[in-house]
Amino acid sequence: LLAELSEEQKQILFFKMREEQIRRWKEREAAMEKKESLPVKPRPKKENGKSVHWKLGADKEVWVWVMGEHHLDKPYDVLCNEIIAERAQLKAEQEAEELRKTHSEEFTNSLKTKSQYHDLQAPDNQQTKDIWKKVAEKEELEQGSRPAPTLEEEKIRKKESMKKKQDEEINQIDEERTKQICKSWKEDS
Repeated sequence: LLAELSEEQKQILFFKMREEQIRRWKEREAAMEKKESLPVKPRPKKENGKSVHWKLGADKEVWVWVMGEHHLDKPYDVLCNEIIAERAQLKAEQEAEELRKTHSEEFTNSLKTKSQYHDLQAPDNQQTKDIWKKVAEKEELEQGSRPAPTLEEEKIRKKESMKKKQDEEINQIDEERTKQICKSWKEDS
């Protein structure tokens, strides 16, 4: 077809083809500029209102951190061990708290039963009080100027010592349980 055309007709044809190319290119550029100038429509929000916003870097692209590239980054194994130890500590603390509650309930129940038993054995009357006073005075004379502890003080001291002993036992159990949990989780992973 081109062979049948004269040189002048060929040049006119090429000129028209080039004009058409330029027209299409300008249309495409205008459409792209129009598309870029439109604000980006945010996606419709979900019913629960949750959304994700990625942290952007200096180049306005999504910020990415590769573990291990920085000289202060901890190795993966160390991070895993720290997380396991932290979780084991939390679990052991929860178990220790439950144990404390049960021990304190048992302790108060035993004190109630002991005090009821003591009340039944030694009724409050003037004669028993006089006997206690005489015993206290004798002990006071034997020990010197140091006053003898009263019955209430003795009860309080016993309660405190028992409570202290229970707390120490619970703390020891807590530490042992933390170590057990941590060890079992490390073995599982």
